[in-house]
Amino acid sequence: MAELTKKQKEIVALRGENISINANAGAGKTFTLIERITALLAAGTPAGKILAVTFTDKAAQELKTKLTAQAREKDLPYWEIESAYIGTFHSLCGRILRENCFQAGLPPNFETLPEIPAELLLEETIENCLEEKLASGSTALDKLLEAYSRQDLAECCVKILAALRAYGLPAEKLRAKSAAQIQAKILEINDRYLQQIYAKIQELCRALSGRPVSEKFAEMRAAVSKLGAKKYSLENLRAIGENIDLRSGGKDAADDKAKLKAIKQFYANNSDFIYFDEAKEAYFAELTVCLSELLAEIQAAYKRRKIRKNQLDFDDLQERALQLLESHAELAKHYQDFFAAALVDEFQDTNEVQDKLLALLAGTRKLCVVGDWKQSIYLFRYADLRLFQKYRERYAKGGGYNMDLQENFRSAKEIVDFANAFCAPLFAADPDTPDYEPLIFGNTEELRKLQGRVDIAFAPVPEKADSSTVDEYSAAEKARQIEAAYIARQIQELQKARPFSDQNKCALLLPYFSHINIFTEALDAAGLKYVLESGGNYYSQGEVVDTLNFLSALNNPADDFRLAAALRSEMANLSDQALFLLTRGKNKKQPLYDLLNHFDPKTLAGADAEKLKKFLAVYRELRGLIGKLPVSKILQLTLEKTFFINNALSHRENAERKLANLNKLLDISKGFDDRSLQYFISYIQKLQEKESREEEADLSDNSSVRIMTIHKAKGLEFENVFVADLYRHRTALRLAKIIFHKDLYKDSQTQTEPGIPLALSSAADRDAPEADNISLAYAHAKRKQEQLELEESRRLFYVAITRAKEKLFLTSACRPEKDAELTEECLQTRNIGLWLRYFCVKQPQIRHGAAVIESIEAQPLHKSAQTILKPPALDFTESAPAAEPHYKLNVLPATLAAYLLADSRKFILDYFHGFTMDEHLTPKNNSLDMQKIGTAVHRIIAAGSSAQLELPDNFTAAEKDYLQQCLANYAKSALPDLLQKNEHFHEVSLDYLLDGVRFNGVADLIVKTTDGWEIYDFKTSRTPTPENAAQYKNQLSIYAAILRQLLPGQKIKGFVFYLHAGQTSTPVELNENVLTGCLREIQKINAVERDKV
Repeated sequence: MAELTKKQKEIVALRGENISINANAGAGKTFTLIERITALLAAGTPAGKILAVTFTDKAAQELKTKLTAQAREKDLPYWEIESAYIGTFHSLCGRILRENCFQAGLPPNFETLPEIPAELLLEETIENCLEEKLASGSTALDKLLEAYSRQDLAECCVKILAALRAYGLPAEKLRAKSAAQIQAKILEINDRYLQQIYAKIQELCRALSGRPVSEKFAEMRAAVSKLGAKKYSLENLRAIGENIDLRSGGKDAADDKAKLKAIKQFYANNSDFIYFDEAKEAYFAELTVCLSELLAEIQAAYKRRKIRKNQLDFDDLQERALQLLESHAELAKHYQDFFAAALVDEFQDTNEVQDKLLALLAGTRKLCVVGDWKQSIYLFRYADLRLFQKYRERYAKGGGYNMDLQENFRSAKEIVDFANAFCAPLFAADPDTPDYEPLIFGNTEELRKLQGRVDIAFAPVPEKADSSTVDEYSAAEKARQIEAAYIARQIQELQKARPFSDQNKCALLLPYFSHINIFTEALDAAGLKYVLESGGNYYSQGEVVDTLNFLSALNNPADDFRLAAALRSEMANLSDQALFLLTRGKNKKQPLYDLLNHFDPKTLAGADAEKLKKFLAVYRELRGLIGKLPVSKILQLTLEKTFFINNALSHRENAERKLANLNKLLDISKGFDDRSLQYFISYIQKLQEKESREEEADLSDNSSVRIMTIHKAKGLEFENVFVADLYRHRTALRLAKIIFHKDLYKDSQTQTEPGIPLALSSAADRDAPEADNISLAYAHAKRKQEQLELEESRRLFYVAITRAKEKLFLTSACRPEKDAELTEECLQTRNIGLWLRYFCVKQPQIRHGAAVIESIEAQPLHKSAQTILKPPALDFTESAPAAEPHYKLNVLPATLAAYLLADSRKFILDYFHGFTMDEHLTPKNNSLDMQKIGTAVHRIIAAGSSAQLELPDNFTAAEKDYLQQCLANYAKSALPDLLQKNEHFHEVSLDYLLDGVRFNGVADLIVKTTDGWEIYDFKTSRTPTPENAAQYKNQLSIYAAILRQLLPGQKIKGFVFYLHAGQTSTPVELNENVLTGCLREIQKINAVERDKV
């Protein structure tokens, strides 16, 4: 989009007024912001007097880069852009504090504490506080520890303090109320809510028909109606639900029974608020006071530790800058006069502290905020989209201008139409949500050329799964596997039609990464390249998890879970049976490591005993080096001494990715060489918890499928988008045991604070129903949070579908047998897949041209020939020695298959005692180096012309003559013509793993013909005799068997081309059982050799 639209021109030109810009997805808001700033520069505004706030550091840098390029192009002072106040709120606050450090009471050289080290410092402070209070005999802490475990209490303190700081509330403010005041306030809030419930039930009661029914049912109906007509009281409310009985009535009462059932369900949904125990509320109020005091003490101690270290965390930057400007009015006035313009992007993602800062910095009639409430998806960061709405409302009353950018310049018309048709009724399902502003198709020439497409596909959950957790889980997994396979097939088709590139990107977006492995396995099975763009998933890669588990067990031998995981991994390769035998009869309190130190080798099979012995030797050696060597050296020794890198390389299909990920972990660890191993492990665990911020090692080019969470995709666009795993099989909201909720702290009706400082549940009685373990405050906090999460899930879906430029695929599990039960009520669950199913089944007009597959059929996945026959080149020649003992044969080159099957005894001598197969394969010829000639022939044929390769000087005349004869015979054969007409592949690496044995080899030539596939093996030193034909039969059979596994259902023929003789064999009779035959012989050999050892 090179030209400004009329609306964008108005925004760029407007001066001296506040502006609120509501920008739809794909509306070009960044482009408009850049043009507005450029216009300011062109009008003579110094760059240093422009304040521009972005949500991320990356966005700030991109804005600077684009502004610099624009200023260069328009011959403006681009070198001044660096002096502009462009950055995140945190970076700008840091700059303001450094510019005014003395007034802020800070040393000029204060340090900014990164996010994760700050959390680790806070956790350490919490532990120290708990220790001190336990030592002093604190009765308040004793009460808390009766209700919560120490770990739960510490984790809740971290989360509550984070929420308080996001809202700019010091923990000290929570102390303002007594237990009696807290209890009275929650009963007041609950009473107001019960009045709303009663009004709703009265409305439902008035809808009862009164038509003739059985006497018993009529009496019950009359009693309910009478109660519903009375004035609200808690007794009346409880009586209504207790009087409803649906067991009588018959067919004539069907309509009223449905209405009464709705009343009863509504009643049940609100039972936590209707039935409560005041004594229990008094107990929770007392706990709240104890916890409020503890939080205030922890926050004060944490602040003292940062002061001693001369450090501020990210929240401090905002808090101290706000305090500075609030307490120094002249300084706030200075910045208001200094800044000629203030612009804020992604304003829907801001919080209250940032809003206050902006008001103090920007002053009046110079603020431009840009946002889109439909794209507010950072509730977990305490973003408050109501702030953006507040500006819109204020400016509507005359405080500024509200502008709208509704045209979408990203997506094809089919996608725009679908988004509007689907999202309008979806957002309308929430009465408090603003009206949906429809996208308007950009209608540019480029957009009109797009071949828009929207597909919706459902994978059925198997019907016969019973209600047990295991079966339900397995059924859900099966549906996801069908869904993932469908996606992989669609991606194959897209890539075949038009390879992915800069101009044709493809993304797979998931709401969460809980089941990412199912989708990556499907892409692997289809031979599709992909890169995981989500941070947390780098640390969930198998090889990274295994390594970190080993390091955790190394650091803490008492961590049974990590130690057992390390033993099962390729660090030790211990079998599940061995772990069972080792731990059988184990005392629950006895550490696993203690058992291992005293294990009886006779307990385990020979192989497992040997593996465990080696593992323990390495473990003890490395544990003794903790504190003596830096973290990176311990990690390096771990990978070397456990042969873990070599084991990673043995997985040929994923070897490159695994090796890169391990190398990346090594690089990361070098940044912790001045820290302890414990600190490194804790830091990485924090990253894993946050799903943050490290991407998987990027080995891809633009031909890869990008896999990421929807959150990660915000602000990006792709030609092809798959949004998957949309069905949530469990939609219950998981909350911490203690919650701080802003809408309870600041009573939304009376606007008084503090209202309810904290909302508590208790885990003291784990067998009691949830209702017995939660306070009224917790029930209200949960209700409010569930509604916020529901509304955000709608916005998350909107963000996902508006990433697509040309093709959009939506996939979800479904339960077709329950289609008849679908009603509008399903829109009140956080289940996007269920929304899709409801609209497709019950309101098909909302599909708006989307193609719908009601039930995906399960089909096997096959890799494309191009993927299989052109694998990434890997060099294994410099790998470390195999981790397995030498006596175990686990790799069989195809060239040796003939020897194994013909004479296994001779094969053993060659393999284990140093006789090389080449002595038997190559005839003695003192005048010719047949290996050199063979290599040259293969390279020339693969190159396609003898002119493309000059012969080395070390070729003798005889060798050149021999080579020329081979090439002449090849040129006269039918092969060159066959290759010209058909797709073909030279020097194809074939690899297949069967029962622990890897069969591999390199096929000289594979040709795809109209009749199937042909494999050619070139021989430069042999003649076409029956003996040679028999010898090469097994080699070609292995090639064919591997190819048949990779390309099932294909017809495959094998040929030997004797180049010097100029003859091609007739099709070789392939042995279809060659792999199993070789496997039997190898198992015999391994058993014999193991017994010898």
